[in-house]
Amino acid sequence: MHIDPQRLRLLRRRNQLTIEQLAEKSQVSDRTLYRLESGSSSVRNTRERTVLQISKALGIEVDVLTGDQSLPDAVQFDPRIPSSPVRVNIRMLPETRLAAELVARRYRVRPAVLFNIAPLLFTLVAEGSLQWRREKLKSAAEAVHQLQSLGGCEHVSRVAFVGAGRVEEHLFYERESIEKEDLFGSEIGYDHYDLGYDQDETNPFADYLGELIEKLGLLRSGKVEFPGGIETGLLENVPASNILPEDLNWITQSDVRAEWSLARGYARIADIPKEFMTEESSDERVRWLQSRVPDDHPASYSEALDRLSDNFDLGHLFESTASSSTDQKRDEES
Repeated sequence: MHIDPQRLRLLRRRNQLTIEQLAEKSQVSDRTLYRLESGSSSVRNTRERTVLQISKALGIEVDVLTGDQSLPDAVQFDPRIPSSPVRVNIRMLPETRLAAELVARRYRVRPAVLFNIAPLLFTLVAEGSLQWRREKLKSAAEAVHQLQSLGGCEHVSRVAFVGAGRVEEHLFYERESIEKEDLFGSEIGYDHYDLGYDQDETNPFADYLGELIEKLGLLRSGKVEFPGGIETGLLENVPASNILPEDLNWITQSDVRAEWSLARGYARIADIPKEFMTEESSDERVRWLQSRVPDDHPASYSEALDRLSDNFDLGHLFESTASSSTDQKRDEES
């Protein structure tokens, strides 16, 4: 007989029993129960007597434990029962999935752990960025006060006073943005653009991450590349970055086609044969990754751009643009 692992775990927790307590109550070894809950292949065909003992200990019918009968309503809707895993359909860039796989491999965690802990980690970083901005705001306000209190030459004092007033205005916008938990500074006054603030290049959240990455030495260690600039599309407002580039280079041996295979999702790190994941098998590993890219597909970013250019005749467009600029320059000179 086959026991449904999730149901066994759910019913055990519903009865507020540990595995050891259920083992004692059912007279089934805790080792066997661990294997049953994990779905181990070694216990897929469980003896009928074992199933009967566990069912009796949990106070349910055998068919409920095997999944042939629906769960009792009290079990299905009891809010005290820990929730079962659910599948979530989330759009994700293949590069993001690759980054998650690299992180999972480096720190020896399952990808599912990364996604389940993501809300906590983002909250910590978000609150850290807001606190960082509050501290910067406090320092700036103190500097403004010192500027306003300057004495001496009247014309110097007047310039200092006017300059301090303008800075105070911008600090007001920043204070409002922080109070609204505006992580990306989307509501900061447009006057900031006159001072060189460009949301296409940076934002407060990106600035905080940049300083944090530098403080942790992640740039020096090669664990993160932070080229600057802000992403668009699914990663809107998030700073551009490359995660664990040296790990990726080791896997692909810096081969363009092999890297493209992983970056575009033709292959996944977990799918690479284990015998290829050694230093001695680097050539075989690269060839395997290269073979995942279909022959009629582009094999690199540059080749993809070349095909795009050919399909839309972008070369002709660039030539026309350059010609127009030249004609305009001649008209201005004449």
